[in-house]
Amino acid sequence: MRGKRKDDLLAIQLFENKTGKSVYTMEEVSKWVQENRIMPMPEPPTAQQMLVARLSHSAGAARRRDPDSPVPYRAHHTFRVEKNGQWSYHWFDADGPGATAERLDAATRPRRELALNIGVQVNADYGHHRRTHPDEQVAMPDFDLNWEISLRLGGQDAEGENRKAG
Repeated sequence: MRGKRKDDLLAIQLFENKTGKSVYTMEEVSKWVQENRIMPMPEPPTAQQMLVARLSHSAGAARRRDPDSPVPYRAHHTFRVEKNGQWSYHWFDADGPGATAERLDAATRPRRELALNIGVQVNADYGHHRRTHPDEQVAMPDFDLNWEISLRLGGQDAEGENRKAG
């Protein structure tokens, strides 16, 4: 078995090849895949899986205000724990007894890595576009974000407009 991601990408490529479409929605691809029986449809989540996803989304989106900062902070954090070869996500309240420095570091490290990886990917995307579309000289993005982060922490963006950070 190749894996779900490879199968999905092959199905998208097949859709493009068979339909001739180069711009599409994933709803179009999904409908075409189902109609042409390209792959089995996934099993729907159980009620408990749906509740876990909803609770996780709500906890991850919750913000609180610190009186000394204009930027709301996350009310709940999550970190991964491996036990007997199985990974699970554990949550803690940012203001509760489970909020240790070690757990905060474990919870924020993946988001920092994600931010760095997004920057690397955006740079690669722009670089590729510049090489493959030499007539369109798009400017490479500036990744020195310290100044913009400082502005947003102060409630402003680079153009001097009010902006909510976080």
